[in-house]
Amino acid sequence: MKPVVDVPPLPAKYFREEKKGPSYKQQARIEEGISIEEMLDKFGETEIKLSQKELLAMAPKLREALKDLLSKRRVPTGENNAFEASIEEDTKNEWLYTNVEDLGKAKKVQTVARDKGGELVEVWEVEEPLTQYLTTLPPDKRDRLVFTVETAEIKSAGNMGQLRVIPAVINGVREEEALLDSGSQIVTMSREAASDCKIPWDPSLAINMQSANGSITRTCGLAKNVPFIFGNITVYLQVHVIEEAPYRVLLGRPFDVITESKVVNSSSGQQFITITDPNTKEWASLATYDKGELPKTMETNF
Repeated sequence: MKPVVDVPPLPAKYFREEKKGPSYKQQARIEEGISIEEMLDKFGETEIKLSQKELLAMAPKLREALKDLLSKRRVPTGENNAFEASIEEDTKNEWLYTNVEDLGKAKKVQTVARDKGGELVEVWEVEEPLTQYLTTLPPDKRDRLVFTVETAEIKSAGNMGQLRVIPAVINGVREEEALLDSGSQIVTMSREAASDCKIPWDPSLAINMQSANGSITRTCGLAKNVPFIFGNITVYLQVHVIEEAPYRVLLGRPFDVITESKVVNSSSGQQFITITDPNTKEWASLATYDKGELPKTMETNF
């Protein structure tokens, strides 16, 4: 007798349920009423005429690219402004603009500085409102502060080729061509000139300045109580060091204030500037020259 073997029933036929499409889809309002097929037909014509709505509706990637193109973002404007790239794109890090004219006028104050022999002496210097205001701010706000200029200063920058120069022995090291610019609110010097004159500067007092063309540049820092010698007169100035400048030294309004400068034009066409020593009350009259025409003299070393 043969053994009985249970045979399992045949498996039921497997039916795969068809996937249903989504009940809704994402669609921008600009895509409503636009037929992609009609747009493709237009591409086949000799001359393609598409409205901006039609073009953007059939090209989502183009919309994203356009959005990216129109979105504002921070970008560094040069080597000296690389710090901007690290600032996050949010409202708390927007630039804070301050007009230099609103900070007040430069004035003479008495302080202590070292003379040529290294001795501490009482001297008169210019209290620059820009620097005084900067020292009252916390570092995060200081980095976002931009000092703007007046129309007169922009006009002065545009006429820089017409400005006159005088000789100045700086820091007792070498003579430099100093540009006279009463339209500037500060005294500035190129980084190259500051290095040649062996002048140290404080990078924590760097400032953001809006130039005549509207761009924002950051200075290297501030050099404090730098001795400038003009003939028999010595004055101490606060100097903002700039990475790149179309000049080596620029004497702005603080120089005019501390020296009580007066410009005199002679009948022969020459121009002179008369300055007064704030400490000794001695005065001197210096001839001015066109930029690049200053007579060369021998350098002075330590």
